Amino acid sequence: MSLKQAVEVILAEQKRNLTWLASEMDKTYTGFKLSLENETIKYSDINKMLDILESPVELIFEENVRRYSNKGSESNIVREPEIVYHSLRDQIEILKSTVKDKDRIIELMSKK
Repeated sequence: MSLKQAVEVILAEQKRNLTWLASEMDKTYTGFKLSLENETIKYSDINKMLDILESPVELIFEENVRRYSNKGSESNIVREPEIVYHSLRDQIEILKSTVKDKDRIIELMSKK
């Protein structure tokens, strides 16, 4: 679902229209509509829009949230995996192996 379609769904549920939202955001209808269609809307405008609509960001990007959720066997690529350290020695060993891995990657990339 495009950003504009997601916004239109929220507006329909609230029995409002895009003209009203553009006015509330102090934007022209045409400019606001184009920024939604082209998905060139500024981050600050998205925040302002969500405040006006009193909606969480998940409603606008629902498909992406579902795609990256931790349901079933899907992995969450947005969040780093949580690492549990049991001792200082474990932390040191993990850091050493990370450095070795990075050194190997740099070495492989340096070969021509």
